[in-house]
Parts: sequence; structure tokens; C-alpha cells
Amino acid sequence: MREWNNATAGEILDRIAQVIREDPDSWIQHVRARTAGGQPCSATNPLARSRCLSGFLDWLEPGATPGEINRARWAIEYAGTPAGSRFLWTLTAVNDSLENHEEALELVERARARLEERT
Repeated sequence: MREWNNATAGEILDRIAQVIREDPDSWIQHVRARTAGGQPCSATNPLARSRCLSGFLDWLEPGATPGEINRARWAIEYAGTPAGSRFLWTLTAVNDSLENHEEALELVERARARLEERT
């Protein structure tokens, strides 16, 4: 990960999309992060090889401007909540409802576009 400071929600979403695009195996479900050997680990563990969307946010949080991780989280949650739902889905529910990395990438890109529309 490149060094960065004061990242915005848009930059955070761009970084997640870039990682998923470059390495489809970097996105996972049902656990925050895994090592190359498949063992669950902290998303900030240097040995983490793959992460769920929430794990990506944990990983990127140290370089983010305060509050921007939450803006990125909300953008993903809104983009991933099915139309007509009475309640906003949690990030975990959104992540685990996806079928594959292509859907994860598409969701992050939709969240980014929605964020652009709202700013």
C-alpha cells in the first residue's frame, strides 16, 4: 500500500477498487481477513492476503481523514442495500450477499459514483 495521509472517502473507495481489480483473490467473505495460507487474521496484519469490504476499511483507516472511513462505509452500504428494503443493510450483510469479486468491484464502483453525486 502506498503511503498516504488524509485520504477522502472517494480515495478510499478508489483504493479498494484498485486492489480488487488488480488481484481478484484479495476480496473474501465471512471473515475480515485471511493470510495466504487461508488462516483468519486481523485486517491490519501484514500477512493478510485477502479482506472483506469491512476489512479493507480497517486496513486503510490509518491514512484516512477522520470521518472519511464512515463516509466510505455508508456509501457502500447504501449502494449495496437492495431497492425497496425498509432498512439499510450493514456492510457485513452487503459484503456477504455478493457472489464474486466482480460484484464486489461493481459495488465499490457504484458506491464511488454515488459519493460523487452527493458531493
